[in-house]
Amino acid sequence: MSTITTAIEQEISKYIQKNDIQKLKAADFVSSNQHLIAKSLTPGQNFKEIWMGCLAKVANDRGLKLEKSRPDWSLLDILYEKLVQNEEYTSKNSTSSKSQTNCSNNDSNDSNNSNNSNKTKLSKQDIENIENMFKSLNPQKFWKLSSGTLVEEQMKKFALTCSHEHPCHSMIMDPQDSNWKNYFTDEELFEIEREGEPKFCQLPVKMNQYLDNYKNLTSLDDIWTENTKHSFHPIEQADMNWLDSSVARAVDIIMKNIHKNYETEADLMKRVWVLIDCCFDDGGVDAISGEYVSKATTARVNTDRSIAAIKAMSRRKIGTKTDMLFTTEFLELGTCEAGKVTDINNTKTIYEAGMKIPKTLKDMMYLLANECPSQLRQLKTCGFVISGLSILPLIMDSPKGYICRINRPSRFFHHPTDQFDFLKNMRSIVRIIYNAKIVMNDVNRMINETEEELEFGSHADVILPLSFIPETSPTFSKKRKLTSADSEQVTSVTTTATT
Repeated sequence: MSTITTAIEQEISKYIQKNDIQKLKAADFVSSNQHLIAKSLTPGQNFKEIWMGCLAKVANDRGLKLEKSRPDWSLLDILYEKLVQNEEYTSKNSTSSKSQTNCSNNDSNDSNNSNNSNKTKLSKQDIENIENMFKSLNPQKFWKLSSGTLVEEQMKKFALTCSHEHPCHSMIMDPQDSNWKNYFTDEELFEIEREGEPKFCQLPVKMNQYLDNYKNLTSLDDIWTENTKHSFHPIEQADMNWLDSSVARAVDIIMKNIHKNYETEADLMKRVWVLIDCCFDDGGVDAISGEYVSKATTARVNTDRSIAAIKAMSRRKIGTKTDMLFTTEFLELGTCEAGKVTDINNTKTIYEAGMKIPKTLKDMMYLLANECPSQLRQLKTCGFVISGLSILPLIMDSPKGYICRINRPSRFFHHPTDQFDFLKNMRSIVRIIYNAKIVMNDVNRMINETEEELEFGSHADVILPLSFIPETSPTFSKKRKLTSADSEQVTSVTTTATT
């Protein structure tokens, strides 16, 4: 028996024991263990035959009946296809420098999670498109600093010197990005950062008073006992009910060591960070979890799609998949990306905080600005970067000119891990999540209450330019094509199998 099949059979046995399975169904197992199966994918191997064979053997050894069912292998087929493509690409580029292959395993593994467009150099056509985008802007509307510096002009200089895609190509500026120090003085960056900057809202008095009950408690049992003393109506006291249940859940997580034993990103979001979903159970904005495709990003990548003429109508492309979307019936107001490892300096976290989330938030801002152009300076979109037990909130706005600015705290915040850090960390994460909810609901309410002028035709002037799409980036259709998020998931789960 090979090492691979032995390991697979052990995992199947764990699944049966954990769930007290009496009748084994392949369809249920495959549905519940997508990440586990994905870890074993190897180009050239028939993974379906291997897993079905192991399921049958384990069932026979345990005296269980393997009931007839039809497993859904569709996502795994896509992941396998991408693995094959990656192997072919690697074999064609085997002349890469040895210094790259000598990087540490951790860095090379997490770097696989970043989008390939962040590694591919810009083409001459990309540079030309970037230059044309800046030329299309009205200089009279540029953001002029007190020093006389025009922010868009400096951004253009930087954009045209980049060899790889950067948020500046999408008119996104994060003042904390060290690249900007070469184009703005410290005083100018401070002015950019402080211009109409959003503020964290204070928690309501009742919420702070509730959390104060946990001061000076020296054991998890004391915290749990205090929590049992409180009860709030789920509808009439929705925010207090969310806070109380979040504290109860956090205590449960620590007592049962769930924060140390989760295995996948899905586990992390479902077990540890579920308080984000629950915060949006009431109000006008919904939180949707689980690799959901952003409509805003899909709209961007299909901007040039039109009816057939000289050429046939192109296939509809699919936008970015995110770990969580904050949405209404028609609008998207925020997003969240998660990595299961608590490492705020790994490549995945840096990429998602610096590129993927900002571009997704910009796509959302673009649609919001066209929906409600008169309120452009009050519009905001929100994001969360999760790295294991750490979380960083982001807010995008457009204070002046054509710039979409990323606002972020100077550090990550953390989920409680014991009785000693419980109150401090709990208050912090509750505040940043509740703040995002308030911001998104306020923006949604403002848009719904603002009536814009009705007119035919498109806007003569650009409100906000679209996010940049590199010529070299792959395009994907709905018919079993891969999205960038699929690629990230493939590399993520396959590298996890090697660690």
